[in-house]
Amino acid sequence: MRNLRNLVYGIERGARKLSAFILYSGGVVYKENKTSVKYNPFKRMSVNFKGFTSESHALYSNKFTEYSRDLYITDFQRYNVVPRINQRHGVILADKDLFSDFLYKYKHFLPTVFCSIKKGKIKSLEDDRKLNTAQRLFEYILNDGPLVFKPVAGYAGRGISIFFADGEQVRAKEEKFSSETFAKYVNSLDDYIAEEYVQQSDYAKNIYAEAANTIRILTYYDAKEGEAFIASLAHRFATNKSAPVDNFTRGALSAALDPETGILGSAAAHTSGGKINWTDVHPDTGAQIKGVKVEQWDFIHKSILELAEYAHYCPVIGWDIVSTKDGLRVIEANDSPGVDFLQLHKPILTNKRAADFLKEKGFLKKKQIKAYKLYHAQNS
Repeated sequence: MRNLRNLVYGIERGARKLSAFILYSGGVVYKENKTSVKYNPFKRMSVNFKGFTSESHALYSNKFTEYSRDLYITDFQRYNVVPRINQRHGVILADKDLFSDFLYKYKHFLPTVFCSIKKGKIKSLEDDRKLNTAQRLFEYILNDGPLVFKPVAGYAGRGISIFFADGEQVRAKEEKFSSETFAKYVNSLDDYIAEEYVQQSDYAKNIYAEAANTIRILTYYDAKEGEAFIASLAHRFATNKSAPVDNFTRGALSAALDPETGILGSAAAHTSGGKINWTDVHPDTGAQIKGVKVEQWDFIHKSILELAEYAHYCPVIGWDIVSTKDGLRVIEANDSPGVDFLQLHKPILTNKRAADFLKEKGFLKKKQIKAYKLYHAQNS
């Protein structure tokens, strides 16, 4: 009986590995068809078999003279390996409704969600304002402030619209809506939420004010020590190209951020062909980035670790947060967080605690273990 059980478990593990490879292969084909990186077919194939897409490999290559390629978490690991650490609990992060309920204890850290929209039907989630019709939402934008509409299960800024007052109409980016056309937009939505537009701290507003500029903080939870820690982080800043979102692949900036001091470093701009342009100032506003300190950083640092420890069911979380005058707001948390715009500053395995965590989980290759041990031996 034991041998039969072991055989079944072996078949199950094999099936998981095969499905992961198929998913990765499909994702690679999709990304390679869209990429502007001009690798020849042989180099592209070599890069793909090493677990990278051409795009991310090109991003990281600007640091290959400083860091071994084996210190980087690969795309294969990001999409198909690391998310398995959270297992079934990852749905807590993937579903925005569930996530809000789960973090009810910390609701002061979350944007206020005014209503949910399913197949055009609006359900108010706040008794005071009762925003339960498109007209009520329209009037709120005109009189009280912007609203963010986002899909419950969205990612990478897809499907997000931010509406601002514009005279007697409302505006999303450059498009204006009357009350009638706005109602048509709302009635077309399915599995969406409408939430407050978070007012960011002055430092971020001074750098770029037309979007909420988020900090991505990747946390791991160390079960042995019973505490969370920061594995990697970076500050995104939207640009005229990416607004109203600050998604890096849509043209936003990724700035280095010192986890101890909260001081920003140089920012990377993602250009065509996977090349990186480094800048110390914002290309559209001319505002200084390098050397600026994130407001409320000590409070943010402490609070995000407290949140990660509360959500320890998910040992890997990519937090997207906005610094505010009273602390922070958690815009979302990710089960399979993107790491390309983090690792273009420094590979994750240069963080020894993060490397040890992933090694213990059994998700590193032998050459990665060898590379990070050598790196830390030389830099201890």
